[in-house]
Parts: sequence; C-alpha cells; structure tokens
Amino acid sequence: MNLIQYILEKTRTWADVFPQTRTLERAITVAVGILGGVGKRTITRAIGFNGNTQKDWSADYKLFSRSPWEPRELFN
Repeated sequence: MNLIQYILEKTRTWADVFPQTRTLERAITVAVGILGGVGKRTITRAIGFNGNTQKDWSADYKLFSRSPWEPRELFN
C-alpha cells in the first residue's frame, strides 16, 4: 500500500463525522492538500496544492465555518 492509499483509507473513516458525502469528500481533499502542500498549512495552500486556485474557494472555507462537525471526532 502506498502513502496516498493509506491516507485515503484512514480518512474514509470520517464518514460518520460529516453530515453529507460531499462534505466528507471536501474534507478529505483539503486534508490531502494540507498534508502535501509546501509551506504554511493553510486552507489556501491546500486549495493550491489540489490545483483549484482558479475555482470558487467558498465551499472549502464553509467546510470550517458552516458545516456542523466536531474536529475531535476525526481522531476517534
């Protein structure tokens, strides 16, 4: 198993944490971007790492401001 497969396998366990599948998928995308990005670990860097700099960023930021989830549950 390679590193990306391992990360995706572990983050799929977050399915119970997020209210919708699309929110889960966005959280995984941001997490991979934060892990893989160079420099400060920010949402903006994660967006850039994922090649989404020319797309609407609002949904990525709403993941942290509007989506009802508890960060501690990611580590259970």
